[in-house]
Amino acid sequence: MGADSTKSGSARGLAFVRVRGGWGGVAIGVTGVCFILGFSMATLLARATHGAEQAAELVSARALDVDSNPVAHASIRRFEFAPDRIDVSTGTTVIWTNRDGVDHDVTFRQHHLASPLVGKGGEIAVLFRKPGKYRYY
Repeated sequence: MGADSTKSGSARGLAFVRVRGGWGGVAIGVTGVCFILGFSMATLLARATHGAEQAAELVSARALDVDSNPVAHASIRRFEFAPDRIDVSTGTTVIWTNRDGVDHDVTFRQHHLASPLVGKGGEIAVLFRKPGKYRYY
């Protein structure tokens, strides 16, 4: 086989594809392909079913209109969130302030929403479009 070649076959009932060239070899088994396809399909399904009905969204903390919408504050200190869950009404924005010396993010357990990492003094703002109790980490 030449420098760039593809070989396929089976071993013990499992199909495989081996590609050589460019930056080295790549081998993906049936399990790997199923994992990648399953993960991709689950991600697409979650986006399709939750896209139109997002309960919460990230917003800019600096661009908030604090006079028109309720704002609640939370903090990240010593690797803990305070409070560790929130109960909000429609239209509430919660602002988390990172008080630690390391970067943190806020990830919601049930709503496929995660913030980017922010450093010490950084703020993460989330606008809640639906009332309820939200858990995060």
